[in-house]
Amino acid sequence: LGYHKDLQTRATFMEVLTKILQQGTEFDTLAETALADRFERLVELVTMMGDQGELPIAMALANVVPCS
Repeated sequence: LGYHKDLQTRATFMEVLTKILQQGTEFDTLAETALADRFERLVELVTMMGDQGELPIAMALANVVPCS
């Protein structure tokens, strides 16, 4: 359609394609934000302090991961 003889058809195609590409860019940014939010939440969970100042999740991971 980008090479169609009718100029109106070409212009309409380019307009629709431009809108699609712009939306795709917005979705990419949204995905990056969601990934950053998940990572931030994971860091919060792993570094969460217990009642006595300990790091329960970090300690649990240290107890189950074998030493090299």
